[in-house]
Amino acid sequence: MALLAANFGRNKNDEAKQRKVAVEYVKLRGQKQGRPEKSSQLEKIKLPQSQIAAELNMSVAELNRILTIHKKLTPEIIGMLDNGFFSKATALGVLVKLSQSEQEELITTFGDEIIKGVTQKQMQEYVNRTIQPLVFVSILFIQL
Repeated sequence: MALLAANFGRNKNDEAKQRKVAVEYVKLRGQKQGRPEKSSQLEKIKLPQSQIAAELNMSVAELNRILTIHKKLTPEIIGMLDNGFFSKATALGVLVKLSQSEQEELITTFGDEIIKGVTQKQMQEYVNRTIQPLVFVSILFIQL
């Protein structure tokens, strides 16, 4: 664990590597949720998110962003993020709001339309144009 924390902020690591290290570090260190838990001596001691962030030399907000991307985005969308199709801000501002099925539909509808470096505004417009109407039609169909 100490090695992960020590190597975390190195310049040679890109965002994808940093995210993977942070997620793995949280898994190894455990993360306390809510009130302190009573646990036996044999269980690993869970740390508050603030302490995990401090050990990784990052802000709690940045750790939260990393964990949100990991928890809410499909592996395909994360792959597109890692390959530079869109920024972390776009992923957090638009894509984490989509359900897993909407993300899968987005990947299906992308086809050759998406280009690297799409902005958050462009992505939101694309989602509004392609995904949101499909959800609305699905809701109407279910109600009939």
